[in-house]
Amino acid sequence: MKLYINRKVLWGLIVSIAIILGLGVLSYWYFLSLSAATQWANHARRVLQNVDEVRTTMLLIENSHRGFLLTRDSAFIKTYNKQKEELNGLVNELGATTADNPVQQTNIDSLRSNIDNTDRVQEVLNDIKEEEQSLMLSRSLLVQKGFFRFVFAFIGLLVVTLGVLLALVWIINANTRSRVIAEDRLRDAELETQKINKDLEAFSYSVSHDLRAPLRSINGYSQILIEDYAGKIDDEGNRLLNVIINNAKRMGQLIDDLLEFSRLGRQEIRKALVDVDEQVNNIASELVEREQGRKIDLKIEQMGTAPIDQAMMRQVWINLVGNAIKYSKNKEVAKIEIGKMDKGKDRVVYFVKDNGAGFDMAYVDKLFGVFQRLHKNNEFEGTGVGLALVKRIVDRHKGKIWADARVGEGATFFIELPLD
Repeated sequence: MKLYINRKVLWGLIVSIAIILGLGVLSYWYFLSLSAATQWANHARRVLQNVDEVRTTMLLIENSHRGFLLTRDSAFIKTYNKQKEELNGLVNELGATTADNPVQQTNIDSLRSNIDNTDRVQEVLNDIKEEEQSLMLSRSLLVQKGFFRFVFAFIGLLVVTLGVLLALVWIINANTRSRVIAEDRLRDAELETQKINKDLEAFSYSVSHDLRAPLRSINGYSQILIEDYAGKIDDEGNRLLNVIINNAKRMGQLIDDLLEFSRLGRQEIRKALVDVDEQVNNIASELVEREQGRKIDLKIEQMGTAPIDQAMMRQVWINLVGNAIKYSKNKEVAKIEIGKMDKGKDRVVYFVKDNGAGFDMAYVDKLFGVFQRLHKNNEFEGTGVGLALVKRIVDRHKGKIWADARVGEGATFFIELPLD
């Protein structure tokens, strides 16, 4: 995929996204640390609560024992035994809660061994409470530190994200502005192109009407001189008049070719699936029929169908096949071959081959230029516009054209066209 973003801006975005991801991971890690520290702080509070419950239960046991000694009421014995069971449960729970702390486990063992010694129990409970309060203080500090780290990381994440969003807005605005400017320029260029096309149409009209009139006059008056003053003009005069007529006709053909070349640049291409076999066979048959008395060996391979502009490609075949016939006129038997070569699924190559005069490949660059001819007019007639017209049509089809030739051995023209 081709990117249209400035390279520096792209790298800036990549770095910004990396920073956002890093801050996001760091924030998540701080959050986990904060959660863990909070759990440990809550754990310490739960241990302190258990210590208070044990202390309270010890006091109740002591009160029950005193009550029995004073009253000798058996109800105090039942309460005493029940509270002793509760005390054992609370001590076991306290031991399980502090199972990860060796210091507290030592205190719990001392508590169990001195469970009937009230004073010693109070001392051990104070030791357990002091240890947990110390742990809770340190864990509270960790919670506070983790909270501030998380807040700072999260704020940093928000700031960087906001910066990236602002950068994206700026980039989108800059791209939109560039696109709007480009669209305005394109609109201006289209208006200018329409104006130029109108000027070209006016010029074509002028060429078509204003230049043809004097040419018709030259041709007509020259013909009158030949017909009406045949006895008064010598052979040299007649020859010169014929030269004038032929040049006037050539000038008229040149005007027609130029108008066709100019019109092609403005003509809209209309592609459709065309039977190339039928098109080429019809054109070749028409051109060969005009060459009365010539021996022409014409071979046409299967061409299939192709998505092309039928009218435009007709001009291509007329020029290429016509050139093959024209430039092989000095051969006893003109051999012309037309065919195609598949080039993958999306392109096709057509070729027109002859055994005619050929040309020097050193001048192949001039072959498709307007008025560029590689043969003299007295050897082969032509205006030098036909191949330029062919190239323009092939270009309009987003194709390629090239040639291969040898002097005196013939030439082969290749056309590569897309099949989409």
